[in-house]
Amino acid sequence: MNIEKKLRKKIRNFIWHDKHAPVSEEILFAPIEEGGRALLDISARNEAIEIMWLVSYLSFGPERPLWALVADELFALNVPQSERHVDKRVRNNIFLQSWESSKAKTTHQNQRAQVYPDLLRLQVIAEKYGLRPEGLAFSKDIVRARPIWYHSDADRRIRLLNRGAASNCLKDNHAVWTVGDAERLAHQLDLPYHRASPECECVACMEAELQEGCMNPHGCFYKAKVLLDTLPPKWDPRAVLEDEQPTEESNEEWTMFKRHLVTEGTVAEIFRIFTNGEVSNELPDMRFNAAPEHSVVVATDGSCTRNGEENAVAGAGVFCEKAHPLNSCTKVPVELLQSNQTAELFALKVAVEDTPTDMELGIEMDSEYTKNQVTRHLKKNEDEGYIGVANADLIRTTVARLRQRKASTKMKWVKGHAGHTRNEGADKLAELATQLEPLNDPNMNIEPTLKVTGAKLTKVTQALAYKAIRARRLTKLRSKPPRSRTVENLQKVKHTIKSGFDLSPTDASVWKAIRNKDFSRQSRYWLWMSMHDAYMIGSHWLRPKYSQEYQARAFCEHDGQLETMEHILTDCETPGQKEVWEEAKRLWSRKREGDWFEPSLGVILGSPLAAFKDEGGNKLAGDTRLYRILMAESAYLIWKMSSQSLAQGHK
Repeated sequence: MNIEKKLRKKIRNFIWHDKHAPVSEEILFAPIEEGGRALLDISARNEAIEIMWLVSYLSFGPERPLWALVADELFALNVPQSERHVDKRVRNNIFLQSWESSKAKTTHQNQRAQVYPDLLRLQVIAEKYGLRPEGLAFSKDIVRARPIWYHSDADRRIRLLNRGAASNCLKDNHAVWTVGDAERLAHQLDLPYHRASPECECVACMEAELQEGCMNPHGCFYKAKVLLDTLPPKWDPRAVLEDEQPTEESNEEWTMFKRHLVTEGTVAEIFRIFTNGEVSNELPDMRFNAAPEHSVVVATDGSCTRNGEENAVAGAGVFCEKAHPLNSCTKVPVELLQSNQTAELFALKVAVEDTPTDMELGIEMDSEYTKNQVTRHLKKNEDEGYIGVANADLIRTTVARLRQRKASTKMKWVKGHAGHTRNEGADKLAELATQLEPLNDPNMNIEPTLKVTGAKLTKVTQALAYKAIRARRLTKLRSKPPRSRTVENLQKVKHTIKSGFDLSPTDASVWKAIRNKDFSRQSRYWLWMSMHDAYMIGSHWLRPKYSQEYQARAFCEHDGQLETMEHILTDCETPGQKEVWEEAKRLWSRKREGDWFEPSLGVILGSPLAAFKDEGGNKLAGDTRLYRILMAESAYLIWKMSSQSLAQGHK
């Protein structure tokens, strides 16, 4: 931990040259498109490494490392006073069961306990990032393999079933340790000729007495059933059903939607991390009609005006045939990202929601992206928790709607604007939708039994874990009020670009533009610092804790005005500033007559977004590049001259 703090301090000192950090440290770690520098977050990387230890520890099976078995024993030996009554023989795993390992420094009778820091850290990191068993449904093999005693997903009353004569007999004589063992024993109650009596002489009871030494077989069979009765449907092997899938296979033309409801494999597959919200232990409705009476084919499409700009508007269209009740045009809700891809996904969601669930549905679309998100990439995205995937919430909701269907759903890609009647109809409806009023309720709720969160632990890599941790920290950063100086400069840039080039850039496009390779590395850094108003000039010096000598630095030594970046670049009377801009204007006039914008802070910081076009609306790459370089490099030159002048004046 101390080393981590020292490394973070060195990073801060390197970035700010041992000076006061003007912006939050979290901004440095934020993505480029959110005004950050995308620097390595040491603490997040360390936590990602710790998550990989969790992956290794919970990898049940023959490949499980030896240290994990040792950890099991240490967890079992080191329990708090409240868990001393838990039979040592059933303390298998704290993440599969409800007993707890000690997190304190003292245990029974105030004796010193050895709390191993690394194992304690495993518990802390698991709790912090929501490690838990979660999934839609699990195979009977997985359900049966879980320990029955202190089953973590069972009703709390299972903790009261650990002791007693019948419980001890189940462990000592019947070797009941897992859910499958309890199921095997409870099944004896349903055999022919068995009587609910200690004197029962059926074959099962006789074998239990003679071969296993049980004095009350019926009592043990019944106790096994009582244990199973504490399990919710998702974890009860008597309730688990196999998922029914479409019998028709995908072909070159159509791709079948696979529901992927049931998790297969080992017990390790049940764990997910980075989860949130409540988890449902009820089973989803797995019914499926392989031979429905009715079928329909529709086309979906999306449209977006001013795509990529801040004032973009998106619409979704669904078309079957003329005057068909499934035809629809819907404006994409403002809560969702306004883009072509979002519109295409939303159109698919609308089509699935409007079609009766017991009707076979075929969907034509000209978006490979949309088709792949719910077919080819579905299992991978869900296993990896949609970490870093755009439109994740919309994709999750659409998949949940598809899983609710009781008849098959198939999809086909068609070439857009190629004369396909349904596709052309959907395209027209999508364009019309952009002119409508947006929905009041986008209906993004997901049925609890079809909701799955987090990423499957077995599929998590260190890089994926780091990305997820950073995403969580970024969410916290977004919840805080934005830095007012940065917001003010962003607004200046947007106003300039709107008035000069009739564009409405997003914040992300502004931040990405200042990283353009047309600029020198020094200019890119200067643009970033200036956008954040992070240089130690002007009002930054007027902090109450500063001496009068330091506070005097807030004002220009040439004209006494409050020093701001705009004042330095365009208004100050210092020699050189005026000459630089005159020379820049002269160079521009040799390339292009007119279209010169008088320098202001908005014009300078917005220059990376400049886009000059010819009379036909085609972008003039050479003119645009020259203008960007002239504005940014001229401003940086003036700043350097001013900085040297200020440095000499402060000596």
